[in-house]
Amino acid sequence: MKARPTGKTMFVETTKSELEKNKKTDSGILLTDNGLQELKKRTDRGTVVAIGDECIFSDGSKLNVGDTILFSRSSGVETEIEGKDYLVMQQSCILAVL
Repeated sequence: MKARPTGKTMFVETTKSELEKNKKTDSGILLTDNGLQELKKRTDRGTVVAIGDECIFSDGSKLNVGDTILFSRSSGVETEIEGKDYLVMQQSCILAVL
């Protein structure tokens, strides 16, 4: 990836839920594209794919590429980089590292 986040920002690839993968609920209700878009807006976990050079937690630990994180559903800005969808977000939006 040629693009690089700066400072305390990162690129996150959101994790698809089972609903998004199967396009239907557990009870068999098929989801429309609009329904899936609404679901995607509420994604709350993802995988870090690129990290700015200042992403260091207060205890001195660092975030790593490949870490799975939980974040607030309203965090980040959706963007497309090199044909893939990512969230660009601040380190302060991370709720937990899994």
